Amino acid sequence: MNIGSPVNTSFSESSSWTSTDGLTLYFSGNPTLNQSLQQERPGGYGMADIWCTTKQTTERNPEGYWSEPQNLGPGVNSSSLDAQPFVKDDERILLFTSDRPGGYGFNDLWMTRRDSRDDEWETPVNLGPVVNSAFEDAGPETSPDGSVLFFFSMRSGGQGLLDIWQAPIIPIVDFNGDSIVDAQDMCIMVDFWGTDNQLCDIDPMPWGDGIVDVQDLIVLAEHLFEEFPPVQ
Repeated sequence: MNIGSPVNTSFSESSSWTSTDGLTLYFSGNPTLNQSLQQERPGGYGMADIWCTTKQTTERNPEGYWSEPQNLGPGVNSSSLDAQPFVKDDERILLFTSDRPGGYGFNDLWMTRRDSRDDEWETPVNLGPVVNSAFEDAGPETSPDGSVLFFFSMRSGGQGLLDIWQAPIIPIVDFNGDSIVDAQDMCIMVDFWGTDNQLCDIDPMPWGDGIVDVQDLIVLAEHLFEEFPPVQ
């Protein structure tokens, strides 16, 4: 069934993703449409924006089911195309597709995060040239445990024009960047024990759960005395 107004309008709404509790719906315009035919709802910042709408219950209610959609704002959306949102279970991580400046190809994968549902989203960052290519990279999703990133790409090396790719998501455990995981990194974690420090909050992978605790220490211990190349 069509979910109706106020979510659906005479403009373009698609690429939806719901929160785990089913009470928040994120959506955008569809960037795979012919851009000359695509129209976006008023109140946005670019060719396609990411929006969200909420409801109070998962029970079906034909009228007034979803709230008036809210644009995620200029901190997330840009004057370019921003679409295909993927939100992690606790709604603290948002992955999306964008062709904004600062990318490596036609469309790139970007990420933003926040400390809690009540906080503002941080400035989005590009996932970098290891994941993004000079071609189309879009449609991000992760495995349930957050250890694998899935997306589609037009990069070379595939079986066709557009293929599904995957990349491992590896936690950063060399906190001080000296190319080895050792007691110094453990001391850094201890210094931030019980806080929401993003550097040391590495479990569940890779985004953390908002507190540095014994679960993060276990992940760090699994990598003790491993050597890592310097971060580029």
